[in-house]
Amino acid sequence: MSKQIVMKRPELNHIVMELETPIWTLNHIWADDRSAGKSEYEPTDSTVKSAIRRVMGHLKGRPPKPLVLKKEKEQWIDNVTKNIWQTCQKLEAQSTRKADLLICLSAIEDSIKIRTVGDPRGYLDFLNGFFEELGMTTQEVDEETARRIAEE
Repeated sequence: MSKQIVMKRPELNHIVMELETPIWTLNHIWADDRSAGKSEYEPTDSTVKSAIRRVMGHLKGRPPKPLVLKKEKEQWIDNVTKNIWQTCQKLEAQSTRKADLLICLSAIEDSIKIRTVGDPRGYLDFLNGFFEELGMTTQEVDEETARRIAEE
């Protein structure tokens, strides 16, 4: 149903895309780490869904769990949660209503349900193709550059 609301309210599309960007970015980084032998973990749609639900809980008033060193799966969920949450906070500072954020997160969750059928990475694979079609790429940067980008 949330996906239908987003389709009826096209002004929410940019919010969905902003919320999906950290998911795509972290999935891309993890794929690079796997290729370089730095990681064996491969995120799935289920882990994205866990992060989305955590962020929805934060928006509804549940405090974030403290980050602790864990297995790669939990680290990935924590990282995605943190990055989506930061995006939500940025959007709220730009006058986006919590209700709209929840609708958009629910729409992403709906998309995960639809695309996961028969493929545990259906949504993540779709997201990769979608952002590649837009010409988006990721690039590793040093800490100083990352700080500068974050301040802009």
